[in-house]
Amino acid sequence: MRHLWLGVLLFCVCFGTVGNRSVSAQSPGGDKHKMSNAEYSRHLDRIENDIDKWEVLLRKIDPGKGDPTYSVGKRIADNLNLALLELANSRNYIQRERTKRSIYGEIALSQFLASLSADFSELAYAGAFNDLSVEAVAKVGDEIGFVQSQLVLDGLDRLRQFETGSCSYTFEK
Repeated sequence: MRHLWLGVLLFCVCFGTVGNRSVSAQSPGGDKHKMSNAEYSRHLDRIENDIDKWEVLLRKIDPGKGDPTYSVGKRIADNLNLALLELANSRNYIQRERTKRSIYGEIALSQFLASLSADFSELAYAGAFNDLSVEAVAKVGDEIGFVQSQLVLDGLDRLRQFETGSCSYTFEK
């Protein structure tokens, strides 16, 4: 029952809290969604620092610890591997974005973070975070959802500007 409660709480925190924030609270630049290059660089720094914290949490998980059945332990191991893969993919895209910022890179990075959030929810539901408090697990979900939502808002705004022709970005052939 505790595992179900943790999963539901993490889901509510990830999607409820982020969804209820105002747009200006989500956007580092105020009412405008589009981050400047300096703001985007700081946002990537934050994501990179958060990834390090999340990786530490994930590395502490032992799928065989406790008294899980084989199927629960396998589910924990599978989601743990997926979460670690999403962290690696996120790091790769952060480096790509530092080299050359792109709408595709922002959206791809946001999707890696969304997948990571889903992996954390699955791990919480399976009871993999027994050593952590509910608040600590919920805080991680909130952090992932917040940085992911900022990327989505910025990417969509840049895409909207590109479609309307008001985008000042140039593309190489």
